[in-house]
Amino acid sequence: MLLGVAFAMSLGFASPSFAMCNKPVLMFMTDWCPRCAEARAFFAAHGVVPRYVDIEHPKHDAPEGEMSDPELIAQIYRGLHMWGVPGIFIDGKKIEGFNEPLLREKLCMPETD
Repeated sequence: MLLGVAFAMSLGFASPSFAMCNKPVLMFMTDWCPRCAEARAFFAAHGVVPRYVDIEHPKHDAPEGEMSDPELIAQIYRGLHMWGVPGIFIDGKKIEGFNEPLLREKLCMPETD
């Protein structure tokens, strides 16, 4: 079954966090992925606060309404046709991997700082 980002958000899996263009940002990641670390550093350096979802180690102390079931998270991730990390969604549009120029474009940032 294909589960979309909007569906994931509706389940409380990811509440929207907004960037420069007022677009929700959601990032599926792992703690060992170097490209995920680059993406996190990029977001932090530019004041973007995405909703992070660790696909291997979900929070077991998740706030009420937020999913913490690793099997359900894996099913949603596969349903989004994501096979690697990071999997970034900006305003519901998928970006696979860390692609700084594309992130800047989607977040209405200048090409360089």
